[in-house]
Amino acid sequence: MRQHRQRTSHWVHNGVAFALTALLGGLLTASSVAAIDQPHRGCGGGFELGSLTFAASIQLPRIQAALQEGIYDTAEFASLFDVIDQNGDGLVCFQDVGALNDGAGKWQFFYNAVDNNSAHEDW
Repeated sequence: MRQHRQRTSHWVHNGVAFALTALLGGLLTASSVAAIDQPHRGCGGGFELGSLTFAASIQLPRIQAALQEGIYDTAEFASLFDVIDQNGDGLVCFQDVGALNDGAGKWQFFYNAVDNNSAHEDW
């Protein structure tokens, strides 16, 4: 009888350990999948101006110069901002294009801009 109790105890102990291991493994897998499903929200390398709201981006020097020169107006810039903001969180990453020179033409009034969601489903 005593030997039977030890075996039962051994099986119960191993069963509990297995159940806990399976549970923890499942939780880790679920949290890993949840982390994968969550989009990365941030700016990639080189977008040194960071993620900006519309109000902040319209204050950028090239945008201000374009508005003053009549290259585009606030409504046109807002429409462009909305197109770039694919995830709709109101943030867009901006990059200063350092290669501009005297022959830049109208490009002197623009920045490189992308959505701050690098895992967007349309990409």
